[in-house]
Amino acid sequence: LQTRLDQIGSVTIPEVNDQDSNGVLDTEQLSEAEQTIQAAEEAKKIVANKLTEITSDNLINPSEKTELEKLIETLETAKAEASTKLNSVPDGTTGKDALQT
Repeated sequence: LQTRLDQIGSVTIPEVNDQDSNGVLDTEQLSEAEQTIQAAEEAKKIVANKLTEITSDNLINPSEKTELEKLIETLETAKAEASTKLNSVPDGTTGKDALQT
């Protein structure tokens, strides 16, 4: 009986990887947040480039203003989506703090 008892190994409990129990890996949520932040950063570059282009002659016509307003709206939407995704990542997920800075 002692031999049989000695052969019974212990069980290691795996780490929690779905802190918010939503059925999605926390690392996947983090990856999605990072992608949306990158999209917002790209939208910001597009706005900045367009602003430089439009203001290069120190003149802004109505169509240029409208085009810039649409790009800014896209940027704000991207920022809001990124914020929502980042806020959905559970606290304590490795890498979340890096995305918030």
